[in-house]
Amino acid sequence: MTGKSKHSGSNNLSKQEAEIETLRDLNRWTRLSEYSKNLISNSKLGLLAKFAIAESIFENHLFSNPMIFSSAQPGELVKNLKTLYNHDISIDESKKLYDAEYMLKEVIEKADNTILPVEACILLIKLLYSQFRYDEAVKQLNTHRIKQVVCDHLQNLQYYLQSKQLIQQQQALQTLTNSQSLRQMQLFAELHSIRGLCLEIKRKNEDNRRDDQDVIDSYELSSLFAIQHSLMLHQKYSTDNLSSNLGQEENLDLINPLYENAIQKAPLLYIKRGEQQMGIRKFRELLLKKNIQSITSIRQILFKKFAECLLFYVPNAKYSLISGGSEDDKRKYIFKPSNQDEEILLCLSLSQYMASKEVMLFRHKQFKQIRDLTFNNAVNCLDLLLVYLAYHRSYNVLIDKFEMAMKYSFEEFSIWYQYGLTLMCDQRYYKAYLVLKECSRMRPDHVTCHLLLAQIALENLLLIDESLEWSEKVNSLTDQKNKKALIINGCALCLKAKLQNQYAIQISFYQKALEAFKKANSMDPTDFLSLYHIAHCYGILRQITEGIEYIQKALKYKPDDKDSLHLFALLLTSAKNYENAHTIMLKACALYEDFELYYTKIRIEEMLFDFNKSVNSILNLIVAYKQKLQNTNDRALSSVSLSQSGVMSQAKNIAFIGQTLDSNLNLETTALLNLQHSYKINESIGKTISMLIQSDRFEAKLGGIHHSQSVQQNILLIRILTLIGEFYLRHDKLIDAEMCCQEIASLNSMSYLYIYLKGRIHEYKQEYSQAKQDYQNALSINPYHIQSLQQMSIVLCYLEDFHLAEKMIRDAISLNNSLPDSWHILARVLDYQNDNQSALKCYQTCLQLEATNPIIPFTSLTRIL
Repeated sequence: MTGKSKHSGSNNLSKQEAEIETLRDLNRWTRLSEYSKNLISNSKLGLLAKFAIAESIFENHLFSNPMIFSSAQPGELVKNLKTLYNHDISIDESKKLYDAEYMLKEVIEKADNTILPVEACILLIKLLYSQFRYDEAVKQLNTHRIKQVVCDHLQNLQYYLQSKQLIQQQQALQTLTNSQSLRQMQLFAELHSIRGLCLEIKRKNEDNRRDDQDVIDSYELSSLFAIQHSLMLHQKYSTDNLSSNLGQEENLDLINPLYENAIQKAPLLYIKRGEQQMGIRKFRELLLKKNIQSITSIRQILFKKFAECLLFYVPNAKYSLISGGSEDDKRKYIFKPSNQDEEILLCLSLSQYMASKEVMLFRHKQFKQIRDLTFNNAVNCLDLLLVYLAYHRSYNVLIDKFEMAMKYSFEEFSIWYQYGLTLMCDQRYYKAYLVLKECSRMRPDHVTCHLLLAQIALENLLLIDESLEWSEKVNSLTDQKNKKALIINGCALCLKAKLQNQYAIQISFYQKALEAFKKANSMDPTDFLSLYHIAHCYGILRQITEGIEYIQKALKYKPDDKDSLHLFALLLTSAKNYENAHTIMLKACALYEDFELYYTKIRIEEMLFDFNKSVNSILNLIVAYKQKLQNTNDRALSSVSLSQSGVMSQAKNIAFIGQTLDSNLNLETTALLNLQHSYKINESIGKTISMLIQSDRFEAKLGGIHHSQSVQQNILLIRILTLIGEFYLRHDKLIDAEMCCQEIASLNSMSYLYIYLKGRIHEYKQEYSQAKQDYQNALSINPYHIQSLQQMSIVLCYLEDFHLAEKMIRDAISLNNSLPDSWHILARVLDYQNDNQSALKCYQTCLQLEATNPIIPFTSLTRIL
């Protein structure tokens, strides 16, 4: 070891010098200090012992107080560190650092060989820089010894960069890092890293391109020395024979902040000054080096920083694909990303996987320093993945990453909270509810978490009491009420009112909800959402004039809100102003292709126009469903492309599945031709429905890619076909209604809507026994289907079973007592039973409700936030 021979002045090293060098190479500073104190009285080794003691004091200090570089001020450290000027540092530790500085200066002055004062000077520069004494550090960098070392290294660097052949590069690298001392190589890496940092500080107020290149050269030198040092350290001390002799305190893969800074800065500076191609090439060169593949910490840093650069600094137009050179061809199994997105995802995934493996799981106090360092590193990688995958809507991949992170995230609120939000985005609401409940336990004062819990409980899980509890908890946390919590509270009260059987209790709940909405509106009079809910409550309470007044205010602040336009049209139909309601629905349908809007428009047109006009609206309804189906599938396929190893492989799989399904789809196409032929009024309706059902079945047979989306699409299509079937029955188009019923049966023969529509067809044919059986079957599946209860009661009247008919219709009224049709049927049933007085009251109630009855019930609007 030449470095060691220069310390001793002879070719043969003594045991003491060899032990000191071994301890320095392994960074065992506590043991080095104890060993060197025994040699300080030795006349030949006294200066070396002082140097070792000073080095161990300073390096122990840096281990407890690592350098953290500022992102806002290039080249500088974060100001809140525990430094010499911070009161958190004890007086005893301050004195030790002063003694270390004094001993290093003494070694620089008295050493008679060429290596020891250079290493002492590098340590002194590092000490001055760590204490924010930048000017003094720059002064030491300008000394003759350091300048000579830097000049020699820069010359060798130029020779290395100009070498085109691999053998020449290896020779140049060997010449550059020609040192047998591992510690000396580490000090050289730290020297050039600090030099680059100091040049960055100097460059802040100067616009000098030459200084910029000097910074890059310094960082490239530092990264070369750092990589070579880490490689030699692994080769020498990580073998099976020697690793057994190492204590538990050694970590050969420990991240050095100066290493990390140097390795990431050189390519990053190229990219920031506009040389994207050079920066990308430098990153790839570092990642593809064979001598760096076993060094996990350095590779993890490079993967993360390269992904950051591609994500934030390199536009698609300036991205270059990996070239297939001769060296690439030798790697037969390498995966080459085909575009920028694949390369970003690959780098982020590898970086996050490496960082997760390195996280310290022990939570003892003595491991706190290394746990914080590795945990923060893993969290940074996870945050980058969160930004990228959330942008591409690949929530299923992101959930897998969070589940991997759970092993080191005990009581870590930020990760649990992001995990809960990701589950919400992926529509896994029950699991999201459980995760966010844990978050609320960790942070009982976190208002947003409680609001999300209240929203999920109400909108997705229908846990009304829990939603009320969470919303009230939000309001109890602060003196001032929370607007969103009041709105959620009011919506929960409205839903609770629907579940009540007694009219008086329902009204009381609606009044409480109205008070909550008005409180929310008083906090922000321009909030359209609170105004919408106030108008909705007034509509349910049949105070139509007040409802129209508030919904007009809501539309004033947000004229294009879908639900506000829908509610405004329903309020106008309740006031029997169908012409203006139709105008509002035309505007809403032009802005939004929504099923509920088109159905309301069809019902209004039935009141105003003839049959053909309504049929055209039905066609628009089906086209809207087709567009929604196409958009959903496009989003699903875009998210699937990021969750697989390659886009082309997924496309080939789908194409193969499509070929295998052709034979099955041909049979269905034959059956669907009959449907097209049956729609004589407008043939395009039959063609569009057949195409929709065909594509819907194809998606269902694709299986597990997005099963839940396929189920939702089927449910929506069944609802559309049921409403179209009823529409045709109202206009005496029996054959068309039967074809709709058959198509619903092909989608789901156990759907209560299919059985209900079949009962309506039997009732239309006056086959009352079969209709009764169908309604009973539909109610056995869904006992709360009001239309089945109503029609069942009518059929029972035809069969002269008046007592059971009365029970059925009263059950329907208990579910919703604001429907005039239910009261009218009850009046008829009572009239058949010669209960004239009760029938008269029911007729009066029916007339009162009919005077303000909307075209569809107000309760069909279920918006919350």
